Amino acid sequence: MRLKKYIIILTATICVVSLVFVAVYQRCGKAFVADILIGIFSSSFLAFLVSILEYANERRETMEKFYSAALEAIHVINQYRVDYDLDVAIDRVLLIKNDDFSDLDNAYGALKFLFCDKKTKKYIFEKIYDPICQLRNELVVPCHHLSLYKDGVTKNKEVAKANVEKATELLTYTDEIQVECGDGVVMQCNYVHNKLYNPIHEELEGHYRDIIYLNPTRHKLVRHLLHRYKR
Repeated sequence: MRLKKYIIILTATICVVSLVFVAVYQRCGKAFVADILIGIFSSSFLAFLVSILEYANERRETMEKFYSAALEAIHVINQYRVDYDLDVAIDRVLLIKNDDFSDLDNAYGALKFLFCDKKTKKYIFEKIYDPICQLRNELVVPCHHLSLYKDGVTKNKEVAKANVEKATELLTYTDEIQVECGDGVVMQCNYVHNKLYNPIHEELEGHYRDIIYLNPTRHKLVRHLLHRYKR
């Protein structure tokens, strides 16, 4: 995307400059030079159109790669459950930490937008990419201790449990809901959710998808309906 963006800017600049000089030389009566500049304008304008088409195609492909990589990352993160026994929990936490996120990193690094680049990149970074990166960084320390325990280097089970609990706090949160069962009996239920999966999945299927396919209308309509519903 970066190279295609710069080619579009370059060819557009050549088109504008050559067109200005065509008008200048025609006023000066230098038809031969003006004809040469018209040829330059025509070829650069053709290159500009081709660059636009290539950029649009590469933009969609790159954003779809990031979408797939982010979706895969949160699916791996969502595999963790709080009811695992210690050994399984350790394996699941290490699986998340050791998963290959290179496709996500490469796709994010390749994003370069022709319009509203900083604003769009900031949205993708803050809402999708950075939360995943922060989780990976925060899991480094507990995963280091869990790896030592898994490899038999350390045998302190309580330390391993403490690090699993720390990883659990990073990965999940609990909702407490009171449910009326009748006859005045109220039961309290705890629901455990993954911290990243739902919010990031909503962004990927909502605003991010609208950016990919240039469909801002649906996103604005959804926001309007949600705001109206809350009121």
